[in-house]
Amino acid sequence: MKYLLMAAVLVAACTLGAQDFVVKPIMVQDCAPIGESLKFDEKPMGYEPGFKIFFLITGKDMTGFKKDGLSIEYIKGKDGKDISKSRTGKENYKMGSFPKVSDDGKKATFSIESDEDVFGSAESMQIRGKITMVSSTKSETLTSKELDATKNESQKTGNFTVTANPKADADGMMVDMGGNDKSLKVSVQGPMESISNISFVVDGKESKSNGWFGMDNSRTYTLEATKGNKVTVKISYWADMKDTPVPFDIKLGK
Repeated sequence: MKYLLMAAVLVAACTLGAQDFVVKPIMVQDCAPIGESLKFDEKPMGYEPGFKIFFLITGKDMTGFKKDGLSIEYIKGKDGKDISKSRTGKENYKMGSFPKVSDDGKKATFSIESDEDVFGSAESMQIRGKITMVSSTKSETLTSKELDATKNESQKTGNFTVTANPKADADGMMVDMGGNDKSLKVSVQGPMESISNISFVVDGKESKSNGWFGMDNSRTYTLEATKGNKVTVKISYWADMKDTPVPFDIKLGK
């Protein structure tokens, strides 16, 4: 397994609309296959067969990545063979988990990964494709009224619907876990990808969230507060999000 910090050549940067985005590789993880000869706890920490290439994007006003917004034209090795698709035409790559955007919106990171065995040559690949970034310059805040948690009260505010202590989430799944789970819960339905911050006030005191569960357009937050009657929800969101496809054509290595 190899981790390489890349001194890469950027073949093409691009200017799209009012924003300039530059994509460059910053790290390669390259692992040789070892089959089933080793148990999970015997393998090196972080071992995954195949390769991962991590990229840095610089620009401005970035808020996130468009879902399914990565497309690859080709991934070529030293021999010039395109390994981005299998022989049946199926995509042989995917976008890695947990892409990130900096708080100031000027930097973002993502990865491309594949289980293709290219051990020893991943750092010399050529990659052409595009990644669609989401950007925004306008942030707005909505505040719900005080919701009665004892009555599972809901309110639609803007494009969001908030419910205090819901009995079920938007998909009809029961929220009450039973047992020792006595935490207050708040469900939020709407364009969750636009939310930049969310906070909760229970009976006049701020209550942090211990996490959430849900799907793309519905989340149920579990609050630190274990009891309370009135819940207020404040949602800060990006109001003018737009998608910008960012092409890149990169050759790894010096």
